[in-house]
Amino acid sequence: MSTDQPTEEQMGYAYVFLNALKSDKKMAQEWKQRLKNVNDPKFKIKDKISYLDNFLADNGFNTTAQAVLTLLKTPWWNDYIKSRQPNKQSDRFVQDVLQDTHLYAEWGQAIQKSTEAGNLDKVNAFLKDQGYDCTATQVNASFQKMRDQNLNYWTGTYGQTSLQADGETKGQLGPSLIVYGDSNVSVGADKLFNFKYENGVLSWTTEGGGSIINQNQSSGKITFSQIWLPKSNDAYVGDIFGGNITYPKDSDCAWKGTYNYSGRVGSIPKNEEGKIYAPPSVNQDEVHKIAAAIAPYALFGFIIMAVGGLVWKVGKFIKERFGNKIKEDAKEAADQTAKQDAEVPQGSNFSESTTVEQLNKAMEQTSDPARQEELKNEIAETKERQAKTQEQEEEDVTEDGEQATELEEAGVL
Repeated sequence: MSTDQPTEEQMGYAYVFLNALKSDKKMAQEWKQRLKNVNDPKFKIKDKISYLDNFLADNGFNTTAQAVLTLLKTPWWNDYIKSRQPNKQSDRFVQDVLQDTHLYAEWGQAIQKSTEAGNLDKVNAFLKDQGYDCTATQVNASFQKMRDQNLNYWTGTYGQTSLQADGETKGQLGPSLIVYGDSNVSVGADKLFNFKYENGVLSWTTEGGGSIINQNQSSGKITFSQIWLPKSNDAYVGDIFGGNITYPKDSDCAWKGTYNYSGRVGSIPKNEEGKIYAPPSVNQDEVHKIAAAIAPYALFGFIIMAVGGLVWKVGKFIKERFGNKIKEDAKEAADQTAKQDAEVPQGSNFSESTTVEQLNKAMEQTSDPARQEELKNEIAETKERQAKTQEQEEEDVTEDGEQATELEEAGVL
């Protein structure tokens, strides 16, 4: 084990890595498993460190487990973790900005100005001037949280997919996943019935809606994630998903059994004999319209994270390694938000802005018993969702402390 202190570059990549774990859930799950594995006392400390370092390198982060632990234990990082927790004002801004074309465009311009200045002062001032008591870092956290609550924000054509059964060393081309907003999802040839989306996880069963006309050909459970940084052997950056899918043995599909199911945004492959990768008719224009409107936010997340790093000693590294990319992304995002045709479709289904207070007010204003019962159910569901979100936010605050403990127990330092 090296006794040398981590370099500025290693510390910079450690900063990017710990931020990326918040959006790349697949990588976060794999990292947690590695931390669990290295706590087995039968392994040598040197081998444990190499095992963790290899994971970081394979995922495109030129850093070490030692640098990650060093960053986790700095007082600055602890303050940063607390400061990036979303609040009601940042939640409100995200809800508003995706329903207000003018605000949407101004937000992109504010992001670009902050990028050029090399700090978040201008964008934070913009939020204050608009009447939102929050920071850009909190806004980014609110957007990530909303992606876990509303499937609209994963809209896209996931045409590059893979199925891999347990024991197989190589996967095969799988059915395309198409997310048409929060109301329609297709897997392969068929649109799904009665699917659920909670905490970033999409799930469905073969039972579907429960009747003979709305059953699904498969059951599955997948988690959506976002990759910020290209891996060492893969240049892809963008939205991904991963999980499992099961086709009944008596299914008419070419696929049968349970597979690891993963994919990324890309073109739908041509159908083959016995294998239909997408529905016969797909309105890709509408899919692409929503996806294009959301795309700047994927860039905003990276930009806010990177520009935020400029306030600490990783700033020089961030500027040298990502400076041009940050500026290019900021300009692209600003230009995209300014386009009228990139407007997010209007409607309540696209906004998570409905609150318990608003629902209670609606309850007071209606005398229709059926509507009152409907509102009661909505209030209960909203309260339950808010409770789950609060619980997840509290877990996020302690998560980094747990990582530090596991790394220390593994003998990294």
